[in-house]
Amino acid sequence: MSLGTHGGTIEARNLKSRIPLLIAPIAALFYPFTLKAFNTSVTTITAAGASGESLPWIIAAISLLLGFAVPAISLLMAMHFAEISAPTATEIRAKRVALVAVATPAIFTFVGVLLYMLDDPVPDAWALVIF
Repeated sequence: MSLGTHGGTIEARNLKSRIPLLIAPIAALFYPFTLKAFNTSVTTITAAGASGESLPWIIAAISLLLGFAVPAISLLMAMHFAEISAPTATEIRAKRVALVAVATPAIFTFVGVLLYMLDDPVPDAWALVIF
């Protein structure tokens, strides 16, 4: 049994208040895959030559925009949590995670170069997801 309130059930209101906590980490998790989609579409465009379709161009543009949006979204979420006057421990942790998510491109590059120098067979995208 759930208690009803003006804005819906208590569980639904709790879930809505927790969604901003997950935006930055989820964006950071998708960052390597946006770059992979961009690389795949550009490879398709160069292989097709001048007679290519427009779909790979659209996918390339969208995936590149999403790649640039990840640090921007993460920064906006960190700013959102910084504006809270009396944050809870969860909100402080979410702000810290959002600030780390701002550095996702640099972390991804660092992990990729490090794994390449160590001749590690683990794909760098999955290493970043695990990190």
